[in-house]
Amino acid sequence: MPVSAWIMFIFGCLVLYGGLALCIYISLKRKK
Repeated sequence: MPVSAWIMFIFGCLVLYGGLALCIYISLKRKK
């Protein structure tokens, strides 16, 4: 695999998990 493919893969994972963490954070903040 080329290096650029790994960078795109890691970037995609960061965006995905960052979005999930943000959704959980907002839902927890709204409960209080």
